[in-house]
Amino acid sequence: MEMIVFFKELFDYVFTQNQRIIQQLRDQPDKASERSQLLLSHIVNAHHIWNAKIIQSTPLMKPWDLHSLEKVDSMDRENLENTRAILSEMELDQEVPYRLRGRKTFHHPVGDLLFQVVNHTAYHRGQIATEFRKCGMEPIMSEYIVHKMTGNKKK
Repeated sequence: MEMIVFFKELFDYVFTQNQRIIQQLRDQPDKASERSQLLLSHIVNAHHIWNAKIIQSTPLMKPWDLHSLEKVDSMDRENLENTRAILSEMELDQEVPYRLRGRKTFHHPVGDLLFQVVNHTAYHRGQIATEFRKCGMEPIMSEYIVHKMTGNKKK
């Protein structure tokens, strides 16, 4: 499989799982903790920030800004579109300079930075699952292979 196609599938997967969590938070607002919403906000903030690093623009939010579910939903959709544009316009092996927290400049390929988003999202989705359990909510089954088996793809 071509790597661009694989990355598009990965980001469809990320989007689908984020949307499922958003829906679960909407469906059970009386059970959900603020921490769950903060972690989900962080996921979309970080995705936005990495997209901004890749295209060399200034991010519009900070990593731990808390947003309403409506804002998280719109940011998630915007992140997907911006990542698709990156995948259409840039090469995965293209080196991109960026800074982490204002420190020294690093250079990594676009593909590595995009994979960082996927990996970071999965990490925090695990924290959300733990938080859901603490609040008496059933976490979604968000593993990639389950996504592939069930055909859960949003374009």
